[in-house]
Amino acid sequence: MAAWIAARSYPGAVGGTGTAGGWRGGNRAASGAGPVDDERRQRAELIVEHLFAVVDRLRAGFETAVAGFEISAAQAKALRYLAHAGPVPMRDLAVQLRCDASNVTGIVDRLEQRGLVERRPAPADRRVKTLVITPAGSELARAVWVDVMDGAVGIVGLDENEQLQLLVLLRRLDHGPGGHCWLSHPADGCCREHRVEVDPA
Repeated sequence: MAAWIAARSYPGAVGGTGTAGGWRGGNRAASGAGPVDDERRQRAELIVEHLFAVVDRLRAGFETAVAGFEISAAQAKALRYLAHAGPVPMRDLAVQLRCDASNVTGIVDRLEQRGLVERRPAPADRRVKTLVITPAGSELARAVWVDVMDGAVGIVGLDENEQLQLLVLLRRLDHGPGGHCWLSHPADGCCREHRVEVDPA
C-alpha cells in the first residue's frame, strides 16, 4: 500500500491535482474555525513535511521501477488497478487515476496496443465498454509491483511492530472505514489484499 501513496495527488505535487481526499487548505477562515494551537500546529507541520518527503522518495522509486518496463507511471497505475478491480468501465478508471476521460482513452489505447488490456462490452449494457486486463497485462502488473516494493521496503525500513503501528495511524488519517488503500473505493474500506488486522493498542 505504501508505494501507492506516491501515486496519489497532493497539494504541491508535480503533476498532482491538489485534490487529495480530505484536503481543505485555505478554508479555515471560511469554516469559522478558530486559530489552531501553536504547538499542535507545529507538530502537524512537521508531520506533513515528513509525509511529503517520504511521498517524494516513494514516487521517485515508483517512477524508476516503472521506467524499466517501458511504460508510463499512469499506465502502470492503470494496470495495477485493473489487475485487482476486475472489469471496470472507463469512467471508473478515470476517477481512480484522477484524470479526465480523454486522458484515460490515451492511456488505454497504448495499453491495448501492447496487448495488456482489452475493451469489452459490459454484460449488463453492451453500449458500455469495460476494461479487462489480459494475462500479459496481469503478469506485467505483478512484475512492476515486485520492483516497486523492492525499493519501497528500503524506504519504509521499520520492524514489524513499527509497521503495524504506522498502519493503524495511516488508517486513522485515511478517514475510511478502517482506512482504505488506493486499490479500493474509499467507501469500501481496505481492499481484500491489504486487510491486515492490527491491534490499535
